[in-house]
Amino acid sequence: MAEAEGEEPDGEALRPEERLGAALRTARAQRGLSLRALAKRLFRAHSNLVEYERGHRLAPLDVVQAYELNLGIPEGTLVAVYEAAYLELHAEDPLRRQTHVLREALPTPFQLPADIADFTGREAEQAQIRALVSGTGPRGAAVVISAIAGMAGVGKTALAVHLAHELAPNFPDAQLFVNLHGYDASQRLTPGEALDGFLRALGVSNKGLPASVDRKASLYRSLLAGRRALVILDNAWSEEQVRPLLPGSPTCLVLVTSRSRLLGLVAGEGARLVPLDVLRPSEARELLARVAGEDGRYRVGREPEAGTEVARLCGRLPLAVRIAASELAAWPQLSIAERAHRRARFWPRGGCRTRGGHAGGGRALARDPRGRPPAGGVAHVRPLPVPRPAAPVRPGAGPCRRNRHRS
Repeated sequence: MAEAEGEEPDGEALRPEERLGAALRTARAQRGLSLRALAKRLFRAHSNLVEYERGHRLAPLDVVQAYELNLGIPEGTLVAVYEAAYLELHAEDPLRRQTHVLREALPTPFQLPADIADFTGREAEQAQIRALVSGTGPRGAAVVISAIAGMAGVGKTALAVHLAHELAPNFPDAQLFVNLHGYDASQRLTPGEALDGFLRALGVSNKGLPASVDRKASLYRSLLAGRRALVILDNAWSEEQVRPLLPGSPTCLVLVTSRSRLLGLVAGEGARLVPLDVLRPSEARELLARVAGEDGRYRVGREPEAGTEVARLCGRLPLAVRIAASELAAWPQLSIAERAHRRARFWPRGGCRTRGGHAGGGRALARDPRGRPPAGGVAHVRPLPVPRPAAPVRPGAGPCRRNRHRS
């Protein structure tokens, strides 16, 4: 005869804390996880979990919820057993108890930078990432990672932030952003430093931060498990800098921007590469018109060829085009053709200057085998000289003579 549920083999009924302990033990055993391994995941003492599972003490509610979250058990399954045990022990419904707030709950992190109102182009790249997101769900096989690669100034961060704002309603539980400063050796973040920032945003106190990077990454993944979270890892240097920052839940989306293609993430983590090139001529001219002030569209529409030439001289890089457009907005009295002439004179060969040489037409910068840009090969646009009015000439003054007494 089958033993009655909630009874010992000799027919004696289990105490409430023993029933809850048996449910916790069964749930863990069904997942094939040892008690020590689970204690490490939950950052709990092994001895405490032993007492809970043996029914020596009633497991606290937060421990029961942690079991559900880490073992992938449907929410509320073990909590219902806890509530029944608590009600039997204390003759009081835990959900109806009077509670006192000890501290305010930490807000859900929404760290996205402000969107760019005049974002232009990139329709194909946006569609590619939207297609990846639409194919994900809570039962997906892996976290969705999209690595956006391209040279400096090509608009990687702008694309990631713009798209993140569009997709934000699909990820209401957390929206995390970090600039990893990958190509600035003096500010480059280590994975541990980036994880510290994320964990604090997710409610972990300074005292609760684990010491090692592995344990930080484990806690980070546990906090995002089952949550619909969007993470932007901006300006990444290498795969090693990124990997500890990847959530493990299929409900998350990660956007990584880098000048490198991060092929290791493509091969190892299944990231989808979205390469960015310079803007098309029509997109670059449209961006110029949008940023060039209130009458920018009118001015560019009146001088379309000059607008196209300014964009060409900027290498059709979004950052360079924006700088040129800001110059047009600053000096509305100058025609776009005159501005193009000044820019062409400032850059005699045409095209965008770089600190490491000339990158006419916005060609991709050469890289060494490790995927790093050449030394100083960052697109760099200097503003044009400010036009100054000519100095007044005194009546009857002749041409200036220099070094009249030079022998």
